[in-house]
Amino acid sequence: MLWTSGKSLLGKKVRAKDGLLVGKVDDIEVDVGSWNVKSLHIEASRAALEALHLDEPSVTGGRPMVLEVEHIEEIGDEITLVEDLTSLPRLSWHTR
Repeated sequence: MLWTSGKSLLGKKVRAKDGLLVGKVDDIEVDVGSWNVKSLHIEASRAALEALHLDEPSVTGGRPMVLEVEHIEEIGDEITLVEDLTSLPRLSWHTR
C-alpha cells in the first residue's frame, strides 16, 4: 500500500503510459468506510481529449473526468497510468 497526503496529489500531473498528458488532479474521492482513495477527479487536457476524439467544452479548460485508482501505476513527481489513455477500459465523465 502506498501512503501519500491527499493534499500532495492535488494539482499533480497525470500521464498515460505512453507519456501523453492526461490532465491534472482536481479532486480526490475517498471511501470513508475504509479511508481508501477510490478515484481521482482530473481536468482532462486538450491532448487527452484529442486522443479520445472528444471536443473540448470550453476555451479555458478541459473536461472533468474520473479515474479509478486501479489504473495508477506510480505516484512520483507525476502520476503515471498503467496503460495508454486509449487503452483504458472506461473513463467516467462528469459535469459540475
